[in-house]
Amino acid sequence: MSESKVSPSEPPSRRVDQEPPPVQASLTLTSFMVGAASFAVDVRDTLQVAEPGPVTPLPRAPAHILGLTLVGSRAVAVLDLARFLELPESDEPPLDAAPRIVLCKSGALEAAIPCQRVEILADLPDKEVMPPRLAEGDRFRRFCRAEIQRDDRVVSVIDIVALLEAARVQR
Repeated sequence: MSESKVSPSEPPSRRVDQEPPPVQASLTLTSFMVGAASFAVDVRDTLQVAEPGPVTPLPRAPAHILGLTLVGSRAVAVLDLARFLELPESDEPPLDAAPRIVLCKSGALEAAIPCQRVEILADLPDKEVMPPRLAEGDRFRRFCRAEIQRDDRVVSVIDIVALLEAARVQR
């Protein structure tokens, strides 16, 4: 499995009940596609981008947890972001055909998100960062912090701290 580190520093964590920090005037994001939708997370919350390995299904896991995959020597939950955000079905390739995973972390919580077309959006000027307007559905709006117009698509900036906490499997 080929892996590339995105950020060597440990991301700062915050409690999920705290307001997300405001989107900064200059922002660096990890952007990726899930189906036809474009997402981004703060690069500080991205541990690495890797080729996906086999996914082992988990009995009785919620539908948004596809199973576990090995990232390095660790077993990490694989999160179906489209299913969790209740996005409409897409004609794009299924997640099991995703060429990459983005490993996100917040505190002790980690998740691998299968995706396509990963890129780093560096030093975005504040004029490109807008309040969320196009996020559809209550669940999606709950985690969308901002939107960025990129060429022919709108990229939704996700509050990954709140999303990982909400997607967590309770024991």
